[in-house]
Amino acid sequence: MQEPKDVAIYTRGIGLPGVGAFGAVLVCDGHEREMSGSEAGASNNRMDLLAAVEGLAALKWPCRVKLYNSNGYLIDSMAKGWADNRWRQADGALGPVGETAQLVRGALRRVRLGTDERGSARVPAM
Repeated sequence: MQEPKDVAIYTRGIGLPGVGAFGAVLVCDGHEREMSGSEAGASNNRMDLLAAVEGLAALKWPCRVKLYNSNGYLIDSMAKGWADNRWRQADGALGPVGETAQLVRGALRRVRLGTDERGSARVPAM
């Protein structure tokens, strides 16, 4: 069986009045793949989560992944236990990005998170 490859995924989401957008750059063995998308009325945090979801979904084989996001929302979600709590608020209600967060919850458990402003600067223009 082949050794898993090391992949870095640099993500960034932005929320502007009326539209949100995200971008991701996957880097592996000197190769890069860029992806981006948008959604009407989406928040910055939702776009940060979608950037991670799309980046992780693009992987076609088992990999060791480092996921970077300059917003810190994904990192906070792990450090503060939001992912383990399924992004529920103190009253037990699903938070405003809970539906999107559920998509990435399982994937975040196998990802080493960090921040890197240089990586976010390389995300495709949105």
